[in-house]
Amino acid sequence: MKVSAPNEGSSVEHVQGRISPDTRLGTIHAGSRYVLGFGPDSYGIWDDFSKGAPVEHFPATDQGRNAAWQRYVELEPGAREVLEAAQDAARPQLEQTGRRRRWPVLVAILVVVAGGIIALVVAKSGGNGGNGGATGVAVGREAHIDVSGGQTLSEDIPLDSFKASGIQAVFGGVVDARWKGPTAELHIELHSPTTGQGNTTQIPFRVIELTLTPTPGTTIEISSSHGECSFNVENLHDTGFSGTFTCSGVVAPNSTTPIDVKGTFAAGS
Repeated sequence: MKVSAPNEGSSVEHVQGRISPDTRLGTIHAGSRYVLGFGPDSYGIWDDFSKGAPVEHFPATDQGRNAAWQRYVELEPGAREVLEAAQDAARPQLEQTGRRRRWPVLVAILVVVAGGIIALVVAKSGGNGGNGGATGVAVGREAHIDVSGGQTLSEDIPLDSFKASGIQAVFGGVVDARWKGPTAELHIELHSPTTGQGNTTQIPFRVIELTLTPTPGTTIEISSSHGECSFNVENLHDTGFSGTFTCSGVVAPNSTTPIDVKGTFAAGS
């Protein structure tokens, strides 16, 4: 038996390989005529009055998503309130990050004034919150999951791939890691990542995906980018990140039995 779920805008390679780039996999917002959504490897705007290929394509990046929203609002002015509400919800987090970023200036002043205490200041202020930093401690290269409920599974999963870029940027930045084991695979992709707790979302794009084989012949694929899973990023820097995640009461397609998944993750280059 194979139970599968759509990847909803993820970057999973085997989905991109078998689905046309013009296929709309999900909808972010639907207006009176146009639909803002995403395909296997891009954001797009579709014309519901003219079924087929998207009116416009946008790259599957933070910049592409922002450009797609701006163009969509031009076509569907009524969607501006939705976009502004999402921006307002994200603004407190960005302002908090900005306040944290003023600490390097303070440290520089302390270097001039206090000189000899700079090592202590750096040691006290490094690595706890915001967007992380360029230098971090080793976090490991393994994930662990425990599955309970309708299926049971427990496995340590070695790291298969890890990419990180723009972690220190106020806007943007991506961490993307994949772990593969004999009976479980885990994929975590976080855009605009920060330390602390969060949920999977479409804006910014943050996804947790699991492929589980609890018994031979049974494959369960779960993709969460709408809040089904939560996470807590404990360490975040240019060369690695780590933390924990929880998916509660997830029901895969073609199944009526919910499962719970709890796990830890660590990835580094």
